[in-house]
Amino acid sequence: MARVGIARDGQGRVTGFFGYDDDEGLATLTDAERELWPNLAWLADGVDPIAGRANHPVIGPLDTLVEGWCERRELTPLSYVLPSHLAGPSGLASWTQLLEALERIRNTARALPELAEQDLEVVVRLIQETARIVRLGQED
Repeated sequence: MARVGIARDGQGRVTGFFGYDDDEGLATLTDAERELWPNLAWLADGVDPIAGRANHPVIGPLDTLVEGWCERRELTPLSYVLPSHLAGPSGLASWTQLLEALERIRNTARALPELAEQDLEVVVRLIQETARIVRLGQED
């Protein structure tokens, strides 16, 4: 099995995960990095990525929303969130992009008659949790 390690930039920020000999081990992740890079945290903890996604406070509920929007062909909210959702959360930039997409859905909800009220409630909760993760990344 290939070794998975993390790469850092010149300022010590995680830039990705790879398998190069000079990469750091996953045990060096800080709490903020674990929030910004959940896939790395799951690897470090030996958590199955499917279970990790389902139990994550943002990714799990967002997966459920996206599945519902796909089934109902709600293209507008999908067009906002899919670019950041498909890329997966990996670092501050992608979490910030996801936050902006969720805020755009919330801010245009009145113009989206197909958006169910319960979906909007989930979006609002996801904005709060995603904003918390973004703040952690900005402080780190």
